[in-house]
Amino acid sequence: MYKPTIKLWAKIFIGLIVIAGIFLGYRYQKKITYTNKETTTNNQSNNNQKSNNSENLLEQWASSASASSSYGIIEEEYWSEIKLVGKPDVLEYGDCENAWTPDEENKGEEWIELKYQTPVYTTAVNIYESYNPGTVNKLELTDEKGKYYTVWEGDDTTIGLNSLNIIFEKTNFKTNTVRITLDTKKIPGWNEIDAVVLIGTP
Repeated sequence: MYKPTIKLWAKIFIGLIVIAGIFLGYRYQKKITYTNKETTTNNQSNNNQKSNNSENLLEQWASSASASSSYGIIEEEYWSEIKLVGKPDVLEYGDCENAWTPDEENKGEEWIELKYQTPVYTTAVNIYESYNPGTVNKLELTDEKGKYYTVWEGDDTTIGLNSLNIIFEKTNFKTNTVRITLDTKKIPGWNEIDAVVLIGTP
C-alpha cells in the first residue's frame, strides 16, 4: 500500500495554509473596503452640514421700532413700540405690558416697523405674538433704497403664546427693515406682539 511521505504531507499542509490565507485576506479586504465606503458617506454628510453652516445664517432681534399707534407712550414703555425691541420677554399667554399693542381694540388696519443692525438677504421672519394672535395679514421688506416689497400676504393661524414663522425664497436685495400689517378687527380684543426676528445672510 502506498504511504505518503513526510515531505508530501508537508507540501499538502503548506498548500492548505496558503489557501486559508487567501480566503481570509479576501474577507478582510471586503471588510476594509466597506468600512471606507461608510466613512466616505459620513464625510459627505458632514460636508453638507458645513455647506449649510457656510451660508452664515444670521438671526437678529429688532434694534428699534415704530408703529401706527401704541397703547403706551415711549416714556412709560408699557405696551409701547419700544417693547418690540430685543428678544421675547413675555413668558405666559395673556395681556402683558412687555408687549406692544395698538391704542384701540378692534380698530382695523395697524402696522409696526422694525429696524435691525445688519442688512441681510432675507429668508424668514418670525413674529412672536403673545395675546389674541391671528391678525397679521402682510409682511413687507425694504431694500437699501427704502422701497417696500411685499414678501407675504395671507391668513395668520397663530394660536396662544406662539410665533408666526414666515419662510420665503431668499430676497435678491439686502434689508434691515421689516413692516408688519395687522387687521385688528379679525380677532376681538387687544392684539399684542412681543418681538420679531429677522433671518438671512449678510
